[in-house]
Amino acid sequence: MRPDLWCVLVVHVRLQVIHFGVFRMKYVLYIDSRQEEIARVCEKVKLLLELWKIRSNDIEQADFALNQLLTKLIEVSTEDRLKVEVHKLFGDCVIRISGRGTPLKDEDIPTGIAMPELSEVDSEQESIIRGIIIKSYGRKVSVHNKKGLNIASILVETSKQRALRRTLATLALGVIAGFVVRAINVDLASSFAENICTPVYTMFLAAIKMLAAPLVFFSIAAAFASNRDIRSMGKFSLKMMGAFALTSFIAIGVGILAFYLHPIGDPTLRNMVTENAIAGAASSTSISIKNMIINIIPTDLVSPFLESDMLQVMFLAILAGFGVTKLGASGGQVNHALDLLNELFLKITKIVIKFMPLSIFCAMANMVIKTDTSSLISVGQWMLATVTCYAFMLIVYAGMIPAFTRLSPITFYKKYAPVMLNAFVICSGNAVMPFNMEICRTKLGISPKAYSFAIPFGTVLNKNGGCIVLMISTLFMAQIFGVEVTSGMLVSLAVMNYILSIAAPAIPGSLLICIAMILPMMKIPADAISIIIGIYALDSMIQTVLNVTGTAVCTTIAAKSEKLIDMKIWNEE
Repeated sequence: MRPDLWCVLVVHVRLQVIHFGVFRMKYVLYIDSRQEEIARVCEKVKLLLELWKIRSNDIEQADFALNQLLTKLIEVSTEDRLKVEVHKLFGDCVIRISGRGTPLKDEDIPTGIAMPELSEVDSEQESIIRGIIIKSYGRKVSVHNKKGLNIASILVETSKQRALRRTLATLALGVIAGFVVRAINVDLASSFAENICTPVYTMFLAAIKMLAAPLVFFSIAAAFASNRDIRSMGKFSLKMMGAFALTSFIAIGVGILAFYLHPIGDPTLRNMVTENAIAGAASSTSISIKNMIINIIPTDLVSPFLESDMLQVMFLAILAGFGVTKLGASGGQVNHALDLLNELFLKITKIVIKFMPLSIFCAMANMVIKTDTSSLISVGQWMLATVTCYAFMLIVYAGMIPAFTRLSPITFYKKYAPVMLNAFVICSGNAVMPFNMEICRTKLGISPKAYSFAIPFGTVLNKNGGCIVLMISTLFMAQIFGVEVTSGMLVSLAVMNYILSIAAPAIPGSLLICIAMILPMMKIPADAISIIIGIYALDSMIQTVLNVTGTAVCTTIAAKSEKLIDMKIWNEE
C-alpha cells in the first residue's frame, strides 16, 4: 500500500425533472492510504447522504461498505488515484468507486445488506440464516473489473415510488396510445396492433414460457435440497410451516369462493388471443385428479421440459432435492450447484422482467384497439376480484391473531403498517425484508431466533396473494374460453396453485410464468395471459402487501406459541 495514493471525491447532485436542469458540484479530496484518511472521505460522503435525507440505516450500511471497498481497492490499486462518485436521481442514490488495479476476490466484496441481530442462535444456524438472506435479497454492492479498471457500485437507496410511477405511466401511455391511434384511423390502429403491439408482447410471453420449466425446477430442487436447514430450527419451524400452509389454503379457498359468488370473464376477450394459439391449446391435456396422479411420473427426463408439463417438472424437482439430501457430505457440492443454477435463472428472469413496462404498454394499447368498453370493464373486474380477496384475507389475519395468540390485531396492524406501505411502493418481498425484520424486532418484540429464520423462508414459501391471483386468474380464463371446471379439476388446481406459489421467486412478474404454465393444462392458450398483463403490475403491488403481511402473521403465531415474543415491546405505544 503506497502512502502517496490519492482519492478523488466527485459529487453529482442531479435535480428532479420538474426543475428542468442538472446542477453539478465537484470537489476533490487528497488523501493517503492511512485508515483515518479513508474515514475522512467516508465522513464527507456520509454528511452528503444526510443532507439528501437518506434513511439513517441506509447511510450506516453505505458508510460501512464504502470503508471496506476503499480499503480493499487501495490494496489492489496500480495507480495513484481512486474516484468516488455519489449520484442521486429520481430518488435513487448510488456511490460508485473506480480505479485501476487487479480484480478483487469475491470474499473481499461486502454484501451491503442490513443483517439482523442473531445473538440468540448458534453459529450453524447463523450461517444458514445469513446465507438465506443473501440469496433471497441479493447484494447491494457490485464490483467488476473491465480491462484493468475496477468499478464498484454501492446501492444506497432506491426510490420507493419508482415501481408505482413506472407502472402507472406505462398503463396510461398504453391506453392513451390505443385511443389516439384508433381515433386517427381504424386501419392505422389495426396495423399498429398487428405489426407492433402483438409482436412485442408475443416475444415477451415467449421469453416467459421459455424460462418457466427451468426456473420452477431449480427453485424447488434447491429448496428441498436445503430442507435440513428447516429441520435444524426444531419445533418452531414445524409450527411456522404449518401456519404457512394454513394461510395459503385459506387464500386459495377465498379465491374459489369469490369467483363462484360472482363469476367474471367476458368471452369477447378471446379476441385478444391469436387463433393459432387457441387452436394449439385445444389439444392440451385436461386437469383431473386421476390424470394428475397417473401422469405425475414422466417416462423420461427431457419431455417434461420440452412439453412444459409443470406437474412432472415439479415432481422431478422434489425428487432431485430429496435425492441430494441422501448424498451425505458430497451432497453439499450438488446443493451448491443447484443454488447457482437457481440464481442463474433468477438473474435471467429479472432481465426479462425489465422489459415488462414495454410489454404492458403494448398489451394495453392492443387491448384498447381490439376490445370495446364493456370488455375493458371485464378486465377491470378481474383486478377488483383479486383486490377484494386480498382485503378479505387481511380480515382473516385479524381473526387468526387473537385466535392463536390472544394478542390484539389492532396493535399488530398499527405497528406493521410501515412495512405494508413499503411493500406496496417497492413491490418486492425481498427488497422489504430487512425493514420487515427490523419492525418485527423493534415494534412487535419477536425474537431474532424467530424472525431471522421465518421472514426469509416466508418470503419464498408463503405467498398468500400469489395463491389468490393464481386461482382467480385460471378460473377467469376458463370462463372466457368456455372451459367447464369440474370439482376434480378444482381440487387439482388448488394443489398445483399452492405448489407453484412456493416455486415462484419473490420478484415482480414471476407469477405470470406460473399462470402461463397452468392454462394449457385446461385447454387454454398460455398467450391468454396477455389479457391481464396490462394491469397485472399494478395488482402485484397490492399482492406483495398480502404476501409480506401473511408471513409476519404466521411468524407472530409461531413465535408466540414458543414464547419468543417480548410482550414489553409488543405492548409499547
